[in-house]
Amino acid sequence: MHLKNRRLAIIATIIIVVLGYITYKYILADQLGSNSIDNLSRSDRLNLKKNIVVMGVDKRDGDVGRSDTLFVVMFDAKNNHASLLSIPRDTMVKIPKNGWDKINHAYAYGGHKMTEQTVEEFLGIKINNYVVVDFKGFVNIIDAIGGIDIDVEKDMYYSDPYDDDGLVIDLKKGQQHLDGKKAIEYVRYRDEEGDIGRIKRQQKFIAAAYDKITSAQILL
Repeated sequence: MHLKNRRLAIIATIIIVVLGYITYKYILADQLGSNSIDNLSRSDRLNLKKNIVVMGVDKRDGDVGRSDTLFVVMFDAKNNHASLLSIPRDTMVKIPKNGWDKINHAYAYGGHKMTEQTVEEFLGIKINNYVVVDFKGFVNIIDAIGGIDIDVEKDMYYSDPYDDDGLVIDLKKGQQHLDGKKAIEYVRYRDEEGDIGRIKRQQKFIAAAYDKITSAQILL
């Protein structure tokens, strides 16, 4: 295995271990008798909910970028599950010190900290942690875990003449094995369904990626 790919595979493994620890600490701890959440106060129970905001950033040379993909993952110990809420990038919100604007612009105004603050005020929740992934990082991570198998629901073609990277999306309908480059085409594609359609595909992809990284093949 190439050294770079080996490092990325190690990073992917660390992510799996960390997710496992979070699941244990915040979701399963109530099954351990004396640590049952039934013995905790209401405020302590609320504190067991941990919210992580995930930002997929379109970062370019000379441009800090915008969080065109944005969602919140909540770990809820009381109900023993994790939830994911996607936020459309064009959602109009009040960005602190910048007035009303699209929520993806918060990253351009103040990076992850401004995005965290904006999401907190918009949803009325506390953000505990954040994750920022750019295009290059996304491609490398998917390649490190050996790609993703997914059923592409329709032919997808798009060419952006104004994109500095010469964006071309070209995917065929049907079951596909996507490497990092093709995977980012899938999650970036947007047509007449707009951002809502793209969000559905992103959630579908996240589910497929979760199945892959928790498979026996990857763990071994």
